[in-house]
Amino acid sequence: MVFTNSNSKDFLQSFSFPFFTMSSLGLEQPIFGANYIKGTVKAEQNGFPRRKAGQLPQICSVREGADV
Repeated sequence: MVFTNSNSKDFLQSFSFPFFTMSSLGLEQPIFGANYIKGTVKAEQNGFPRRKAGQLPQICSVREGADV
């Protein structure tokens, strides 16, 4: 799965990971606000952020241009 950032001034420009590294996957649909995918991605050794392999919580919002 690949997510890209449309704001070129943000520090994090893209985030990619294979599906098998995701766990606790959920779809959140708040009454006020954008739908978003919530889950945990298993970090890779020497990946971003630069630390030992572990769990990295992740939230990705979809505001336009896609269906969830």
